[in-house]
Amino acid sequence: MGLLRKGFTEGIAGMMLDHDLDEQAITETDRSISATRLSPAIAATIPRHVPILIHSMNTSKPTHMKKFLEAQGFSVTRIRYAALQKVDFDQWLDDVRDNFEEQ
Repeated sequence: MGLLRKGFTEGIAGMMLDHDLDEQAITETDRSISATRLSPAIAATIPRHVPILIHSMNTSKPTHMKKFLEAQGFSVTRIRYAALQKVDFDQWLDDVRDNFEEQ
């Protein structure tokens, strides 16, 4: 979130998101962060060509996050972490590599 706020977005070729960041808090600031709060910051700062992978175990909130980001023009892949297979990750990573090479 801090990187997005400071505008350090140049060169980002892909984003992986876990919705429930607040449940893995290390600092007090971390407790206020979840991907739901991060989505508007992504939409305001990240170029639309950056592919996004949401890999959260949360069963409901990532679906809303995906819909929000897709409505903003992003390509979003949503796969629960427990179901994420190497072939799925490799396919998303190919999109990231293509995006990186185009920049």
